[in-house]
This record gives sequence, C-alpha cells and structure tokens, in this order.
Amino acid sequence: MSHDPMIERVSLHEIVNSVANFNKPTSTSAGQFYLKDSLLPVYNPFFYHYSRSDLSQAEQYQQKTRSKSDRKLQACPPPMPCDFEPFFAPAANILKTPCLIKILKLVLDRTGKRSRFSSDRLLHRALYLIGMALHEQTRDPHGFSFTIAAEKEELLRSLESLSGSPEVATHADLLWWTIQVFTLF
Repeated sequence: MSHDPMIERVSLHEIVNSVANFNKPTSTSAGQFYLKDSLLPVYNPFFYHYSRSDLSQAEQYQQKTRSKSDRKLQACPPPMPCDFEPFFAPAANILKTPCLIKILKLVLDRTGKRSRFSSDRLLHRALYLIGMALHEQTRDPHGFSFTIAAEKEELLRSLESLSGSPEVATHADLLWWTIQVFTLF
C-alpha cells in the first residue's frame, strides 16, 4: 500500500460487499460469500489464485447458478480482458501465433477422435483461449487478426465438427458460444 495521503482508504469490507453477498453461517456450515448475480458475466473460471478445491467448488456453484439463465450466460465465456498498458500490449499477439493456433486445433481434433491424449480440462482451456482471442479481435477488429490466422488452420471447421458430439457435453454451451462469436467475423 502506498503511504500517499492523497490515496483514499477503502476498507476490505466495502470491497468484498461490492462484489459478493454474504450467506450467514448455519449449524452445519460456515458463512460464505457468493458472487453477485450482476457480476456473473465477468466470472473467470481460470482465476489464478484458485486452488484445485476452490476451482472445483466455484465450478459447481457456477453451474448451479447459471443453469437457470440464458444459454450465453450458461456458457461461462471468458470475460472481456482489460486493456494492457502500452508496454505489454504486444503480449496479446501470443493468441494469434501459428504455433498456439496449431496447438488449439490439435486439442480440438484429439477431442473429436476421443484420443487418450485429450481431456475435458484441455478442451475447456482451448475453448477459453479461443474466446479470449475472439474478445481481442472484437476490441481491435482491424489490428488483431486471429480469425484470419485461425482460418488457415481451419479452426472453425474443427469447432463445428465437435458441435453435438458427446465428447463435449460438459462444455457444449461454451463451444456453442465460441462458434457463434467466431462466425460473426
């Protein structure tokens, strides 16, 4: 924390209450904070401070909460990333490198072929990265050319071939969202 007197002090309690609701403890469980419904669209399942058990609990809660909402929200797409500082702006270009796109296609193809080298977790991460790249292209449609590079590897065709297959049942909504956004370009 800075010791600058110009910086306003904000209490942790205020910050937590701005993003979460507190459910009081019961005789069988401790009190817990739950993300406010208005912030569900910006939920990030790959938040890097999660432990494996935190991730599992958050996934279960999100599935239960989102099951009552529309399909776009059920998909749990990646939130729109914040802008990079100018020095770090080129880091987003990793998402459109031929190497990463080939890896994403490989994951999609292996999932479609039920390869022993694929998993739900890999598929989820691949769809999430494609979603992040599509968000970057939405932000800068002329400067960020992810879909052009992805078309060379026929990534959309691989996504569409997975649609409706039982291998992707757990991430069918995210796959649907990814295809919908991809076809807008």
